[in-house]
Parts: sequence; structure tokens; C-alpha cells
Amino acid sequence: MLLYPRAALARFIDGQSSRARCVWQQLQRIRPELITAGGRTYGGGIVKLEPKELAGIPSPGLAGLR
Repeated sequence: MLLYPRAALARFIDGQSSRARCVWQQLQRIRPELITAGGRTYGGGIVKLEPKELAGIPSPGLAGLR
């Protein structure tokens, strides 16, 4: 799940598992090509994505959560 959500996201989730699940579902909708392009690829094809790199990947569904 989400280990360390930023302040705005933490306020949205507010300890409610249904909201955390909603955020997780939106993150899963991000196209794999965008994640691969935004992260770092290591030997063997492993892609690593740091939180700051994830922040740069567009996710309109996540931005629209209220």
C-alpha cells in the first residue's frame, strides 16, 4: 500500500481504507510505458521508480480525487 503519502494525499485518505484503495486503483491505471520512461532501468530490465520520479508522471484520475 502507500507507505508515506504526502500531506494532501494523507488528508484525502484520512485513515479510510476505501479511499486508500481508490488511490491505489488510480495508480494502477498509469500506463506502464509512462512508468518505464519516468523511472530508471537497471541491468536485467528492472525499473526503479522513486517517489519524486512518480510525482512527475501524469495521473489525471489521481489528481481528480475529492
